Amino acid sequence: MKEKPLVTFALLAYNQEKYIREAIKGALSQTYKPLEIIISDDSSTDNTFEIIREIISEYDGLHKVIVRQNNINQGLIQHVNYITSIMKGEILVFAAGDDISIPNRTQKLVSKFVDNPKALLVHSEVTEITENGSDIGKGSPPLGTKYEIENVTKSTGLYIGATGAVRKVLPQYFGPITFENTYEDQIYGFRAVLIGEIEFIKEKLVKYRVNVGISSNSLISIKGLKERRKLIAHRIDTFMQRKLDLNKSKHLKFNYLNKIITYEISLANARYEFYDSKLHFAYKLVSRQFMTYFNAFYIEAKYLIKLRLNNLKHLFN
Repeated sequence: MKEKPLVTFALLAYNQEKYIREAIKGALSQTYKPLEIIISDDSSTDNTFEIIREIISEYDGLHKVIVRQNNINQGLIQHVNYITSIMKGEILVFAAGDDISIPNRTQKLVSKFVDNPKALLVHSEVTEITENGSDIGKGSPPLGTKYEIENVTKSTGLYIGATGAVRKVLPQYFGPITFENTYEDQIYGFRAVLIGEIEFIKEKLVKYRVNVGISSNSLISIKGLKERRKLIAHRIDTFMQRKLDLNKSKHLKFNYLNKIITYEISLANARYEFYDSKLHFAYKLVSRQFMTYFNAFYIEAKYLIKLRLNNLKHLFN
């Protein structure tokens, strides 16, 4: 790898008119070069794209900037798949339309890739900020800096996607993400460990806006339970994609992971049935799949109890 490879900085936006100016400012302020900046809007219904065009029309800096918009809303995964198909850089840096990258973010990421030729994914710490941009503190990756293959296989919280960067060879090797009801960080994190390594930069390179957009519902309600079902369906797609990627990796030493992934899919399906078909779920509790369905019942019962307690706490506060 060259010490100064061309890098693609992809800022993905959708209905983020309140935050997109700061996100673009962070992208354009990157000190690294050569840098290709792609600002891509997923058919926003607000003024996000108009703001993007307005800002870039006045930009006369050194970076090459590409502004584009999907004709129809593609969703995150198809949006990511398209960006990986048009990127020119050897490294792809991800950025979200409601977060802010600090100026030396790309430089720090590239340095880590150069230092470790086996690294296929690099990510960092964040400074958490509120909706209005006030600092909250530090947000660290759920798994810290340890990436044992078994832990990565089971987890759906690998790193903060808005801090990530990958070598182009990673999406090239595995191809587009097939299952759309997932997130790119949960797929790229697993892929990177399958055929290479993950590096973590213990520096806050992104101002990460929390509690913006879809957030967890703390009250037991029809909406809250509907979101729970969506979360479980998302988990199913994540593990289905990991099953495909494991087979593509052709690493015989990791074949035992198939059993782990298959069980996680079965467990997630059972958890979905807990909400979808109570009668069928009860029947499974007395079948040969007893342990899987018992574990599903335990997980969801624990969740509902926690929601009830949060609900009571909310009422008395």
